[in-house]
Amino acid sequence: MKIRICLGTCCHLMGGSDLYSFFEEYRKRSDLDFELETPSCLDYCNQAQYDAPIVEVDEKIYDKVTIEKLKEILEQG
Repeated sequence: MKIRICLGTCCHLMGGSDLYSFFEEYRKRSDLDFELETPSCLDYCNQAQYDAPIVEVDEKIYDKVTIEKLKEILEQG
């Protein structure tokens, strides 16, 4: 599973770094194989239909991601 957590300014201010910290802890407890990228910006916030923070999982875009929502996404994976 390829995970991209945006750490651009807007996503960072809206909780992107908290998502990254949560993911690092989750990955330690999980048996699943993850590939993590933390780009400085995914540039989806510039598109009107997406709001920060943004997480991309296997090329599917999720916006307004909370820790709870990220946990649900990872458990579905």
